[in-house]
Parts: sequence; structure tokens; C-alpha cells
Amino acid sequence: MIGPMKTKLLAGVFAWVVLGSCPGGSALAQSAPPAPPGPEVVAKQFVDAWNAHDMAAFGDLFATDADWVTASGSRMNGREKIRAYLAEEHATWAKTTRMEAANVHVRHLNRSTAMVFFDWTLTPTQDAKGAKVRHGNNVLLATKFGPGWIVAAGQVARKPE
Repeated sequence: MIGPMKTKLLAGVFAWVVLGSCPGGSALAQSAPPAPPGPEVVAKQFVDAWNAHDMAAFGDLFATDADWVTASGSRMNGREKIRAYLAEEHATWAKTTRMEAANVHVRHLNRSTAMVFFDWTLTPTQDAKGAKVRHGNNVLLATKFGPGWIVAAGQVARKPE
């Protein structure tokens, strides 16, 4: 049998651990796994793939039957066509650009589908001679895929210079 003094001591230790009286918060909260990324992750992945000029990363970002509309209004269907289009862009003018995203906004349509909007700025790298800074925005239809998100459809728009 546990005496009254030991019971109070154990209760105090339990409260200290569970309720977060310890430095840095609760020991239980510290051991909780991080929340899975939300749909905004596709904006970051798009920018990261652009800046790395990584066509495999672009391919992994899109669903196999994804739709894409370019800034010039061309529509394409399928991951491979989108990747080929982006590969051509990154073999020419885009290879000397760096993208930054701002104003990322997510609108959830349901638990597994969301619209992801973001503004972008393309800045020429030092290798680009005479290139201008470009501005525009993307809208991506993100869908839950396993623990993450992929792009089911997207459109890019370039702002007039």
C-alpha cells in the first residue's frame, strides 16, 4: 500500500509531466509526432523544384493525370507532358531564374482537396544577361495523396510588365 506522502508525490510528478510544468512544456507534448504538412506544402515544393531546376521533383509534385495551363494559355494533360514542358522551359529561359513565393493562401474545398494560391517573383540569376524580373501567380488544385499532397491541376498567370 502506498502511503499518503508517496501518493501526493506521485500525483505531483504526474501533474508536472502531463500538464507541462516542466521547462519546454509537457513531456507528452514533446513526444507527439509533428502534424502532417497541409496543402500549402505544394507551393513550397513547386518553388523548390523550380529553383533546383529539378524535373524529377516537378514530376513527383503532379498527379499522373494532372492538368496544367501555361501563362500563354496552352493546356496540357498528364504528368509526363507537364514535366516535358517544364524541362523545355528550364533548358532555356527558366534555367537562369530564381523563384520566390509570397502570399500563399489555402482554401479547403473538403478534407482531401484544397486550392493553393501564391504570388511569385522570378529574379534573373547572374548568368542571365538583360533578363527582367517577372511577377505572376499560380493556382494549384491540391489533393491528398497518402500522407502528403499532390497537384491535380494548376494554372500560372504572368502579370503584365
